[in-house]
Amino acid sequence: MDDDTLWGWRISFEDTHQGASHGRLFDPQGKMVGRGSASACRQLRLEHLRRSSDWAAPSRMLIPTLGGRQWWTDTYLHCGWRIQQHYRTSRYRLLDPYGLRRAQGTFTRCRLAAEYFRVQRNIQWDQDSLVLIVHGLLRSGSSCAGLLRHLRQQGHQAYTWEYASAKTPLDNAAESLRHTLNHLHDIHRVHLITHSLGSLVVRSALAQHSHPKVRSLVSIFPPSQGSQLAERMHGWKPYQWLTGPVGQEIRPQQISQLPPPNIPTMVIAGSKGWGVGRLLGVAQPSDGTVSVAETRLPDCEHHTVPRGHSFGMNHPTVCDLVSDWLQRQSDAGEKHP
Repeated sequence: MDDDTLWGWRISFEDTHQGASHGRLFDPQGKMVGRGSASACRQLRLEHLRRSSDWAAPSRMLIPTLGGRQWWTDTYLHCGWRIQQHYRTSRYRLLDPYGLRRAQGTFTRCRLAAEYFRVQRNIQWDQDSLVLIVHGLLRSGSSCAGLLRHLRQQGHQAYTWEYASAKTPLDNAAESLRHTLNHLHDIHRVHLITHSLGSLVVRSALAQHSHPKVRSLVSIFPPSQGSQLAERMHGWKPYQWLTGPVGQEIRPQQISQLPPPNIPTMVIAGSKGWGVGRLLGVAQPSDGTVSVAETRLPDCEHHTVPRGHSFGMNHPTVCDLVSDWLQRQSDAGEKHP
């Protein structure tokens, strides 16, 4: 089990002969202040943090949100619990796996509330491997529900990562993704599955610093070379209003500065679809929004399926390609851990 550090309070774990995990708790100055089981150490740490930090008791009221998925970006994820930041006010909220708000305010307050629920309910990952799905522009995680359901049925621990795709610049979304990855406790391997714009968010997140937990990437219908459609529409006011800053950033000239991924990558392109891209002369074949040529990346496995851009990521053919890729990556990991 990984060492667990929260605001300088570190729990160092060691396995006993009986297979149980025994921990020692150290304060920010490095002084050991407690020892015992993992849950006991986390409970003791929580008590210290509640006395010294921005603590507010989590709400006992189950407060449904008004949605607003295009306004909030994930910055923390644990077993379906997520802390999200509002794109404009920088306010945070903690949502449970059912989308109910359990805390709000500063990140510190929400993070402490998340730790409170984690400790009190003993919320733990089922596996040390995570499949994270990143949706596309003007979409949310629910747009990939079919793919998510398929991966879970195949035995994968899979979740979506949500972001305000039409409100947040590419670099900001990438920074939030890096922050989420950095705070995945007890996860050793992450496989990223992206749809459309999600691929560019991941590439931007990994451009400066590769992440040790990220093992592979699947890009479904990605504008890897930049978007011809964005180039044609970038000056149109309704397009600017609808797609926000990222609508300007995905033009080919801007994306040409983005390095290709430095991890094993599979690209899936669509070759049959109807969309505004066909009306505006996007090169064929295409998925109706992104041409097959625009999806290509050097030194990557590439597949083409006769599907459209908006919903093709949930098609059984695409889901099977993703499952096969994950199995091959798992097999390769067992041979070369």
